[in-house]
Amino acid sequence: MNPSPRPLFTLLILTQATCGGETNIADLPNEAPSVAIFSPSGGQTFDEGDVVTFSAEVSDDLDAPEDLYLIWESDKDGVLEEGELADASGALSYLTANLSPGNHLVGLTAVDSEAGEGNDYVDLIVTDVEDAPEIAIYHPVAGEYGVEGEAFEFMAAVSDLQDVSEDLLVIFSSDIDGEFCQEYADAYGVAACEADLSVAPDTDAGLSEGHFLTFEVWDLDDNSNAASIYYEVFSASSVDNDGDYFSEDQGDCDDANNTVYPGAEEVADGVDNDCDGTIDEGTEDYDDDGDCYCDVGDCAG
Repeated sequence: MNPSPRPLFTLLILTQATCGGETNIADLPNEAPSVAIFSPSGGQTFDEGDVVTFSAEVSDDLDAPEDLYLIWESDKDGVLEEGELADASGALSYLTANLSPGNHLVGLTAVDSEAGEGNDYVDLIVTDVEDAPEIAIYHPVAGEYGVEGEAFEFMAAVSDLQDVSEDLLVIFSSDIDGEFCQEYADAYGVAACEADLSVAPDTDAGLSEGHFLTFEVWDLDDNSNAASIYYEVFSASSVDNDGDYFSEDQGDCDDANNTVYPGAEEVADGVDNDCDGTIDEGTEDYDDDGDCYCDVGDCAG
């Protein structure tokens, strides 16, 4: 009677050596790492921008969990995170708020040092949420100011993922003067308006922070966003228009002429250069002794 055949498992693990009559045990086949995703549960729905927390556990008969190379991947967004991500117990988590809208099959792959791979998957849905438009203030910026009675061009740049820029309405307002402009953006996403805002009154402490401006953008779905900045408007008399470092409030009697200011050198030009109320004093064109003759030809001086 023929002996019964050797079990397949035994055939896989035993080899008969040809030298010295010794029998060696061959390496067992490498087992794939074990992978299990615990959360989120399958079919769960999230809004775009929500933080989704994935948690899982991995193990392997060959490598320690912290040595496994792990890959979180979405069939829609591609690789999300990869590397040696597990701790010594095999636990790991991955958080993201960047999943794109739509249906996702998110998988976790574990690869051991012998290229064995284990996988688990979870399906979830990310619903599209309408995005608010974006806005940035171009003018005014730090250092820019207004002058009483002069129009200033206020400007903002806007954009939206759903609507073209020409459909975006920008409302310009001040905490002092209220709403002072409404403008739609142009094809380049720029909304601009000119306005002459009031000089902000001083506080009881004699200080003024000026206007607190708010630029607010609205899209066709009534989503909005806003940006703000401080902006000061100076009285016309407090501004040095001619660049001589003196304003009218500081005694400049002609703020359109930079040779005229308090303390300037008086010259014979028929102008009160030093703003003291007297013209050409101390020059040869001035009648120093009051005899109706100026120094030129006046022997007595």
